[in-house]
Amino acid sequence: GKYLEIYFRDGSISGSQTTDYLLERSRIVGQSPGERNYHVFYEMLAGMGESEKKKYHLSAPNDFGYLNQGGQTFLDTKDDTQDYLKLMSAMNVLNFSPTEIDGIHRILSGILYLGNINYQGDEISSISTMSILKRTASLLQLSETGLVSTLTHRLTQTREEKILSPFTLPQALGARDAIAKALYSRLFNWLVEKINYIVGAKSVKRLKGMYSIALLDIFGFEVFQRNSFEQMCINYANETLQQFFNRHVFKSEQQEYERERIPWKQLNYSDNVQCIELISKKPMGILSVLDDESSFPKANDFTFLDKLKKNHRYNSSFATPKIQDDIPKFIIKHFAGNVSYDIIGFVEKNKDVLRSDVISFLATSKNTVISNIFMEQQNLNIARASYGKRTAGLTAHQGRTSAPTLAGKFHESLTGLIEAMARCSPFFIRCLKPNSDKSPNTFESHL
Repeated sequence: GKYLEIYFRDGSISGSQTTDYLLERSRIVGQSPGERNYHVFYEMLAGMGESEKKKYHLSAPNDFGYLNQGGQTFLDTKDDTQDYLKLMSAMNVLNFSPTEIDGIHRILSGILYLGNINYQGDEISSISTMSILKRTASLLQLSETGLVSTLTHRLTQTREEKILSPFTLPQALGARDAIAKALYSRLFNWLVEKINYIVGAKSVKRLKGMYSIALLDIFGFEVFQRNSFEQMCINYANETLQQFFNRHVFKSEQQEYERERIPWKQLNYSDNVQCIELISKKPMGILSVLDDESSFPKANDFTFLDKLKKNHRYNSSFATPKIQDDIPKFIIKHFAGNVSYDIIGFVEKNKDVLRSDVISFLATSKNTVISNIFMEQQNLNIARASYGKRTAGLTAHQGRTSAPTLAGKFHESLTGLIEAMARCSPFFIRCLKPNSDKSPNTFESHL
């Protein structure tokens, strides 16, 4: 989702600023049946000229493992070619340099080729598609030998030496996908920051005191056949926004009626505070328990579920299926209905950590967009490690320097969003999904 603020001075637009929320990174490396990856990949393949395609070694969407898993590479309701031309026009209007545009294309193309890298061997994996790896390294402007090592081995640094440990096949595939997700998500964040700078948010102080109109365009309540960490975050955001809506429309208005002594009839509405506290209240809310488990080396999805059941077995907003199937689950009773969440992947997704040796390697890229993005992260890691050494004599809590988790960052950004909205005079537009085909003038009754 995104929160767009447009600032005005003397009746004219003076600047804007965009805040993004929870990029769905799992979509980059896998899609459900009937879904596509992010549109920009298909737009690039459809809209590029032949000479550009040759430069970046691009072909049809079905040729790339990261694009063809959902079986949906073309949409009747979307013109990928025209949308790519509009994207390039927007970049030119915003004065992106040719070097930056080339860097963006190289990253997107490199991600596609990362998804085509395959392995052989189960216990000790090696790359079986070296020609694909060489092309990936060329696109990302990285060392071939360094990329091979990063995709097949884990580097462990001790006081005396560096130890390279070979990956098993699942670990190797996970390392490959982690790099693809990191490249895309950090490129996305870099683009948001750059556009904010270009369109007028060069100085946050300069925007203070101006009048503004803000538009929140955020994901709706989600429930699928399989729901995971991303759906829980999205539904937590919807619970919080529903509470904001309730308080503004019902509580605030009724209090205003009482102050003005206007006759009115008491309206009853469902208060979802218990569900929100189940998810976010410290120290035993789901997000807090997840963060704790993410910091323990031996913790996993199953220990996370055990702690949830222990702490919330008497909470009426929480439940577990009486009969668990192959993938253990827990249930949250949301305002919009009950949702069952598969626990597999919760702890790993929440850690949101790319290995420090991978960050250092990506920072060596000759692609300035990549190197600048990961150099910043590398410097942050060095500063965090230095702080950890200086506070080594303190208690674990006082000297804690662990990297922020995805749940922690999402909770913090959501809290900031609600605070920003509370300073405004909100208007609410409820959007209904009329059909599954994105067709005009068509309503499906079952939706």
